[in-house]
Amino acid sequence: LLMEFRKINSGHMHLHVENTDIIAFVRNIALDFRTMAKQKDVNIIITPFERSFEIPIDQDMVETIVYNIISNAVKYSPKGSDISIFIKHTNVIVIRNPI
Repeated sequence: LLMEFRKINSGHMHLHVENTDIIAFVRNIALDFRTMAKQKDVNIIITPFERSFEIPIDQDMVETIVYNIISNAVKYSPKGSDISIFIKHTNVIVIRNPI
């Protein structure tokens, strides 16, 4: 991922930005982890600030970032814990996991 940011900064890679409902986007990625989370008895809780909210993003780049964050959260969460995903208007996605 760091290499991709370097490619973008050097002009060797271009972002493909399109308006996307970030809340539905993150929710759909989190749904991909239902089975893995259920096997560990881990709950994924999503708390958005709105039902939907469109922002311009490169879907491939953001999907890679969010997927990796949620994957690590599920992988390293203790059995029976909760992973909370707060989507806030500050354009920051916060994933909190008290360990």
